[in-house]
Amino acid sequence: MYVIDLTHCLDEKGMIAPQKGPARKMTHFLTAVVAQASDLDRPSETPGPFCFKCRKRDESVVDTAIDTQWRIVWCQCHRA
Repeated sequence: MYVIDLTHCLDEKGMIAPQKGPARKMTHFLTAVVAQASDLDRPSETPGPFCFKCRKRDESVVDTAIDTQWRIVWCQCHRA
């Protein structure tokens, strides 16, 4: 399990700090996971965000959820 504090990805104005490169891509993926998991009104068939590691090779997506302790979790990727 990873514990990630997204405030480390923000600048002093609250904007995403990394402007390019792997840090920007990882931050984009993490914010997409949070958005997907926290959208409780989304239809269940809505695909998750593209996998950070696999998106260059195929169109793999991850499953997102909120557990019983209100932590956002994501599961292995699978093809859409």
